[in-house]
Amino acid sequence: MYETKVIRRVFLLAVFGVSIADQLSKWAAWFWLKDQPPITAGFVEFTFTLNRGNFFGALIGNPGLGLISKLIMYSFIGAFTKMMFRSFSDRKTGALCCGLVFGGAVGNVIDTFTFGGTPDMVRLLNCGVLSNWVFNIADLALWIGALRLLWELSRNPKPKVQ
Repeated sequence: MYETKVIRRVFLLAVFGVSIADQLSKWAAWFWLKDQPPITAGFVEFTFTLNRGNFFGALIGNPGLGLISKLIMYSFIGAFTKMMFRSFSDRKTGALCCGLVFGGAVGNVIDTFTFGGTPDMVRLLNCGVLSNWVFNIADLALWIGALRLLWELSRNPKPKVQ
């Protein structure tokens, strides 16, 4: 019982932490970076772009279909993440990774309603193929959580059934 409460708390803290940090960063970018030249700090460039499509700009011309497809994709990601949680030997780490994925998904869906697209503001410079994209905190949380889930699956290919 205690373990379940701790796992739920870790998951919810990750979801809300990512969502709040993501929204604060997007509002800051909206007010301070919009219509401004990019700011370079080392290998990071802070700029403002509004991605009106889905992942990598897909479905830009149709916002209604874009929102529906985004909700379907995030539902699939949520179901996949819940399934992947069973493969973690350390339940707290699993809850954290699932919370990162859900928090990133929630942050990006909120943007569709708030901004009419997803504000992206960080670009990595001189990092090969990674220099091609601009991303935000929600994207970063999604990638970190998903990659950690996949790494755990590669270490333990048979999920535990409860």
